[in-house]
Amino acid sequence: MSDNFDIEAIRRRAEKKLQARREFNMHLVIYILVNLGIWAVWAIIPFILDQIGIVMNDFPFSLLALPWPLAVMFGWGIGLIAHWMKVYYEAGRGVEARERFIQREIERERARLGHLDFEKPKRRARLSDDGEVVYEDDKDEDSGETNDTEADTPRTRKQSR
Repeated sequence: MSDNFDIEAIRRRAEKKLQARREFNMHLVIYILVNLGIWAVWAIIPFILDQIGIVMNDFPFSLLALPWPLAVMFGWGIGLIAHWMKVYYEAGRGVEARERFIQREIERERARLGHLDFEKPKRRARLSDDGEVVYEDDKDEDSGETNDTEADTPRTRKQSR
C-alpha cells in the first residue's frame, strides 16, 4: 500500500478520535451526576441540621447556607471546558482545519521559494466582436487543434455560469 493510504494508520487515528470522544462524554456524565449529588447534599443539610437541633444561623453553620456547590461547579467546569477543547482540536473538526491550514501554508511557502511542482493553468480570453469575453482553450502545438471537444463553440462568461 502507498504511504498516503495506509488503512491501519487511518484506523488507529479513527480509534484515537473515538476514544477521546468517549472519555469526554464519560467526563461530562460524571460531572453532571456528581454535581447533582452535591446540590442534593446542599439542599438536605438544613433539614438534617434541624433534626439534630442545630440552628443554621449560628456562625460555622451559617456558611453552609451559601451555595458552595457553585464553587465546585465553576472549578470543575473550567476543567471540563478544557477537556472539550482538547477533544475538539485534537480529535475533532479542529484537526482537519489545522491540517488544511498547514497544507495551504506549505504550498504558499513552496510557491514563494519557487519549489512548486505545478503551474496553475491559465485560461486565454479575448473579446468577441460584440464585446463579450470569450474563453479559448489551449491549442495542441503539433496539430493546431484544440484539446477540448467544445472548442468549436466558444464559451462566454454568461454561458459558463
